[in-house]
Amino acid sequence: MATKTRVVLTQKQQERYNRWWKAYPHKSDPEDAKRAFKQYDPDDAEVSRWIEAIGHEKRYRQWLRDTNQFCPPWKGPGRWIRAGSFDSELRAPHRIAERMQAPRDTAPQAVGDVLGAMITDDELMQGFAELKQRLRK
Repeated sequence: MATKTRVVLTQKQQERYNRWWKAYPHKSDPEDAKRAFKQYDPDDAEVSRWIEAIGHEKRYRQWLRDTNQFCPPWKGPGRWIRAGSFDSELRAPHRIAERMQAPRDTAPQAVGDVLGAMITDDELMQGFAELKQRLRK
């Protein structure tokens, strides 16, 4: 069985990788993650955006669990990078709740009506609050 060679990052890449790795919740196969990280080679701004996306996804996943919805497992860190998950659009909870309240005979005008657009953290938190109020009724 062939052994994989260890991935060597430059000092700057290693610093960026460590920042990202600290934020990523599912720590598995760090060598694969380093390989993907080195291949993508993000700058400081990009790493910050990735960390922000991780935080956003954590909050979204928490909302899924709080509302008893299916929450898929985290991707392995290398796969998360290669799949471009930092660019994924998450559905807004309040937009989902609005769609659930709409009459059944009303068809959405576009895919965006169902899925929603990229949302801000403020919109996400507002959606959490509105949904919790509706669930308490």
